Amino acid sequence: MARQIPIIVINLKKDADKKNKIIQQLNDLNLEFSFFNAIYGDELSPEELNAVYSPRHSSEKGLRTVRRNEIGCALSHFGVYKKMLDDNVDKIIILEDDAILDENFVEALDIIEHLPSNWELFLLGYSSKRDIPCNFNIKLKSNPTMFNVGVSPIPRGCLHAYVINQKGAKRMLSYKKSMYQPIDRYSGDYSLMNVYTLYPRVAKQDADLESSIGYDWMKDTGWKQQKIVKAIRGFNNNRRKKRQESKSFSLSCLIRKIKFKIKHGFKGYYQ
Repeated sequence: MARQIPIIVINLKKDADKKNKIIQQLNDLNLEFSFFNAIYGDELSPEELNAVYSPRHSSEKGLRTVRRNEIGCALSHFGVYKKMLDDNVDKIIILEDDAILDENFVEALDIIEHLPSNWELFLLGYSSKRDIPCNFNIKLKSNPTMFNVGVSPIPRGCLHAYVINQKGAKRMLSYKKSMYQPIDRYSGDYSLMNVYTLYPRVAKQDADLESSIGYDWMKDTGWKQQKIVKAIRGFNNNRRKKRQESKSFSLSCLIRKIKFKIKHGFKGYYQ
């Protein structure tokens, strides 16, 4: 039974409020779970940082340096993968402690056994400003639920709720040796691993809880740049809202799908 898949919650010892909040949610859903002690990136010494990450890997890719909190977040998830493999667990559900679970969370788990045979990671929650994310829907051989499984033509951020199997854990750990970007840029990219998405999503991040292991871009950004970024985000959010209210067609989504199909030879059906 998919509902019996072990559930691991990543939590910092200092975040008791978050821990109590996620405990209440999981108890309300009658789900068993255990905790994994997260690594706090801000408390890593320079020696500890140098042992796990080299900025050279990012610069060689033309990318920005990965921040301390992002490194701590990656190490926390990598730690869960290692424990999973050491214990020879077939698959697990991983939650971050700021996840807000939908009332249909348990029902959504029934679709796991019907995923495409090549799946490695299955996102139960992920980043998207759209009510209906720009995804390809996959035609499964069977689907006992109201949910759809999809593939995203763009990388999906966030790792607050997902399922991973041994193949996925091994692939994710293979990126640890030369990490050059935040961990969710690997886990949410179909070109780097066989990742599938759930729609409707059954988990979101609590906007009222500041992430302790993720990255807060406000901390490292000047007030002028913050103002510009907020203005651009506000414009884009208003544009999306108007398009969704009018149910207008998204040309940008179509372009992304066409590019993705050409690049990956993607046919959009069960594999």
